[in-house]
Amino acid sequence: MARVVIATAVGGPEALTVVGEATAAPAAGEVRLAVRAAGVNPVDWKRYSNEMGVGAAFPMRLGSRSLPW
Repeated sequence: MARVVIATAVGGPEALTVVGEATAAPAAGEVRLAVRAAGVNPVDWKRYSNEMGVGAAFPMRLGSRSLPW
């Protein structure tokens, strides 16, 4: 189970919640890594705090999901 950050409303850190999300087992030739620390992309906080002025649909999972994994 992975821990992910969900923004539940427009706001600051008080609008964030850490939840568990099921993950698939690694396929052949893949590995699972344990992440001990991660940075916050400015696009993430700008989206959920409405700094970009485009609005957001909540709940919103933070982090890029454009990679194939």
